[in-house]
Amino acid sequence: MHGGIISAHSEGKDKGSTFVIKFPLANDERENRESAAGVGIPIRPDSLHGIRILVVDDNDDARVLTSRILTDYAAVVSAASSVAAAIPLLKSFVPRVVIADIGMPGDDGFELIRQIRGLGYDADRLPAIALTAFTRDEDQDRILASGFQVHLAKPVDPNSLIHAIATLISGRHRPERVTSRGLGQPL
Repeated sequence: MHGGIISAHSEGKDKGSTFVIKFPLANDERENRESAAGVGIPIRPDSLHGIRILVVDDNDDARVLTSRILTDYAAVVSAASSVAAAIPLLKSFVPRVVIADIGMPGDDGFELIRQIRGLGYDADRLPAIALTAFTRDEDQDRILASGFQVHLAKPVDPNSLIHAIATLISGRHRPERVTSRGLGQPL
């Protein structure tokens, strides 16, 4: 996913093992790899420069990872661990895109999008991306019908996430099924 390489070597039983993990650090390498990923538009390290994004996920690790991916592309991120924490951020933070986990305890992602749309934030004013492990067609249909514009499967693929956001903010978006492998078919 990060373009790294993992290798393992052993001289045999009771001789120990050597594991080597290499990650690319140069932005040029990352830019070339992501552009070659075939997501439709080139992805540069500053692709989301200054774009305000609200991330809502009850899982600390997932919230931090999603936020990190976005900040790596120069987005301005605010994060919340619940619907109750996210709603006040709409007024004080004023995001351009919302990214929300669907499967949160208590008020879930469906309740979040219902509240967002009920406050007058339509899809043009505040597009939303749903993140979930549920990837069946009926799950995707329900998610898109509820008010989200994009559905991404967890674990989230950074290329697909950045491409989805760039497409949403460019105004060229049609609702699409998105999987961890990239854009799917238009609905």
